[in-house]
Amino acid sequence: MTNPPAMPDWYGRLLELTRLCCLFGLVFFNRYNYYVLPAEYSDRDSVLLWNFRAGLFLAFIYPGATAARQMVSNEPRSTGDRPQQNRVQFEPVQRTPVTSCLAVLGGVLSCITIGGFIIQMCQYLAGGIKALSDQHSCSSMSGTIEGVRFTYHSTGQHCDTTAQRDAIAGAIKKFVSNVEHDKICGTLCLRLDHGGTWNGWLKLGPVGSFNEDAYCGSGLPFNSCVSGGNNDI
Repeated sequence: MTNPPAMPDWYGRLLELTRLCCLFGLVFFNRYNYYVLPAEYSDRDSVLLWNFRAGLFLAFIYPGATAARQMVSNEPRSTGDRPQQNRVQFEPVQRTPVTSCLAVLGGVLSCITIGGFIIQMCQYLAGGIKALSDQHSCSSMSGTIEGVRFTYHSTGQHCDTTAQRDAIAGAIKKFVSNVEHDKICGTLCLRLDHGGTWNGWLKLGPVGSFNEDAYCGSGLPFNSCVSGGNNDI
């Protein structure tokens, strides 16, 4: 069933003005009937009764009916005509990038190509790094993934960072891809920072040539820094 079209604002104001004019007209007519016309020319009681009824109609009944019609006409007329809810569109958050810097520890004994599993490796490493950060833990972690040996520890106040897991993973991935060309040779030390007191120290190398005892921390000559983490993985 189709509802009547919505009443424009000017139409409602015109109706209200007409109603007020009619009310004032009734008042004027009553005064004219009582004070100007002689009694023999009008039935004053009948005129008063009908004017009273007309006044009630104009004062109460007619405005109520008009308002009801206005409410009905302004209701949605179909499913597709319903008022749209406010939609908040969230733009992609531009995360503060994580910076990775390289220090080579010792000679290059062997290399491993990691192009086929680089994303998996970086997400795995970032998951462990973020877990330690969430625990405010300065403990170290180590392990092996697809022939790559790694150790990690952090320094700084509470050993935590606001960097998100994907930002950390993206920064590591961007460094290995852009600087090392998807290869890890010898034993590498990556310094990760996020602009605060936190520093993450990630040591990587092929299992066959990884130097477990090599120092990876502050004071080393770091270079080849890469800033990344936003949409890099």
